Amino acid sequence: MSAIDRGAQAAKRTGIRESVRKVDVGLFAMVMATGVVSTGAHIHRLYAVSVALLWVTGIAYVVLVIANVLRIILFRRDFVDELADPRRAFGTFTFVAGTNVFGLRLAVDAHYGAAIVLLVMSSLAWLALGYLVPWTAVLGRMHRLVILDADGTWFVSVVASQYITMVAAVL
Repeated sequence: MSAIDRGAQAAKRTGIRESVRKVDVGLFAMVMATGVVSTGAHIHRLYAVSVALLWVTGIAYVVLVIANVLRIILFRRDFVDELADPRRAFGTFTFVAGTNVFGLRLAVDAHYGAAIVLLVMSSLAWLALGYLVPWTAVLGRMHRLVILDADGTWFVSVVASQYITMVAAVL
């Protein structure tokens, strides 16, 4: 293998590695949005559209879970720093909300086993994040007013809580 080939492979590995480093857990908002539209299409009897969007939701969910798990394993410090940043920490609740939107849509199609697994997984994440995020992002910041960093992402924690109860009620 030539030096050029080795360099190209190293650049490719570095590019993938950097892509994993830059994955934003807030991308689960795409899972949320696609799942909501899929559910709406199902309600309006647009079954083909609904199923197609369910597949998009599922594929996006799996890709994002894998990417975020790799990010947490390979770049733990970046993830911990994100949890301590009040401008970014509440975005982690999109994982909980997206998981439950996906679970709710699966429950609509009577995939109860998968929906239960997603509900349990998201409930555990919600419980951990519900204590961890306020503690690290809000209470751990005494050197400046945290309220200056407050924005709409802080409400995602409420949406995540609501979707947990919705999935539990449907199941």
